Amino acid sequence: MTKVASLFENEKQEALTKVARLFELEKQEALTKAARQYEEDKEKALTKAARQHEEEKQKALTKAARQHEEEKQEALTKAARQHEEEKQKALTEAARQYEEDKEEAVEKEKQKAAESYKHIVISMIQKNYTTNEIVSLVTDYSREQVDALRKSVTADTKDAQ
Repeated sequence: MTKVASLFENEKQEALTKVARLFELEKQEALTKAARQYEEDKEKALTKAARQHEEEKQKALTKAARQHEEEKQEALTKAARQHEEEKQKALTEAARQYEEDKEEAVEKEKQKAAESYKHIVISMIQKNYTTNEIVSLVTDYSREQVDALRKSVTADTKDAQ
C-alpha cells in the first residue's frame, strides 16, 4: 500500500471512528431523551389515573353514603310509623278496657246502691212507714215498687211465722 493510500485509509478510519462516536453519542442522547420523556409521560399518566381513581372513589363513597342515609331514614320512618300504630292500638285498647271497667264499676255501684235502698225500704216497711213516707224519703223507689216490696216482705214474714 502506498503512503497516500495508507494516509487515506487512516483518515478514513479516523473519520469512520469519529462518525461512529458521534452516532453513538447522538443515539445515547436520543435514548436518554426518549427514556426521560417516557418517564415524564408515565408519571403524568399515573398521576391522571390516580386522580381519576380518587374522584371515582369519592363519587362512589358519596353515592353509598347518600343511599345509606336514605335507607336509614326510610327504616326510621317505618319504625316510627309502626311504633305510632302500635301506640294507637294500645291506647285504643286501653281506652276500651277503661270504658268497660268503668261501666262495670258503675253497674256494680248501681247494684250496691239498689241493694242498699232495698234494705232501707225493707227496714222502713218493717218499721211500719207508709208508702207515701217511703217514696218521699227514697226517691229511687216508685209507689209500685214499694207496694211490691211490701207484699214480698209481708209474705216472707207470714211464711216465717
